[in-house]
Amino acid sequence: MKKQVDIFKPGLAELQKMATRLKGVKIVDTKDVEGYKNAKEAKTELAKMRIIITKFGKEQRKEARDYASEVIRQEKEHLALIVPVEDDIKKQIDAVDEEKRMEERKVLLPSRKKMLEGIETKMTDEEILLMDEQCFSEHFSQLRNDYLFEKERKLQEREAQLKREKELEEARKIAREEEIENAKIARIEEKKRADDELKRVEQEKKDEIERLKQEQIDKEAREKRDAEELIIRKENEAKRFAEEERVKKLEIEADKKYQKFLADNKYNEETDLLNQFKDEIFMYRLVNKFKK
Repeated sequence: MKKQVDIFKPGLAELQKMATRLKGVKIVDTKDVEGYKNAKEAKTELAKMRIIITKFGKEQRKEARDYASEVIRQEKEHLALIVPVEDDIKKQIDAVDEEKRMEERKVLLPSRKKMLEGIETKMTDEEILLMDEQCFSEHFSQLRNDYLFEKERKLQEREAQLKREKELEEARKIAREEEIENAKIARIEEKKRADDELKRVEQEKKDEIERLKQEQIDKEAREKRDAEELIIRKENEAKRFAEEERVKKLEIEADKKYQKFLADNKYNEETDLLNQFKDEIFMYRLVNKFKK
């Protein structure tokens, strides 16, 4: 543990007392003249102490930096004499140790290569010999994990491929069965359509025959009706003509009778007056007239 040295004067205890004493200084409000005065004095006192501490600290840090710089210079100077010698000796020892380790690893080279063959991996002898036991073990473990992962991935991929091929073949089989079934249904539907079409044509033929028969019946009925109507019209025309002739004869007979009535009664337009009431004609005659 680093030894604590009291450098600053006054010390922490005295500063704690000062801080505790001045911490109670408060200004109640803008009318607190006494509190404001005490606060101003406390601020001045604290500022002076802060300046003293800061100035002393800067001086001590400068002396410390100068001392530290000299210590570092001398340290480098001393080390420069022995470190190169130590590094050279260390390199020689490391080279011998590495050569010994390489010889020891050569004994393990066949087994390591066989291990690598087991995971279908190839490495040069130099690459294998550069790794110590721990390094090779970690590297081999990583290669084996990668190999097993890739093998598992390929196995899953193959299984997935086989599954897809099986599903595809099953789908093709279902499609073929559906195609055969659809063809059967299509043939049945086609036969049904052909039968329906044949029935429709037969029915149309029957309907056409019935229509022609009905047209013939209607035609004969119309012709019969027209002939009957013609006969009736002719009969009516004959009756009308006979009636007209009868009426004419009656009119002629009536006119003859009327003329005879006029002649018998010696009708004179100047002196006689005719007046008809219903089917009777009355004749009035002026016998004479007197003028006053």
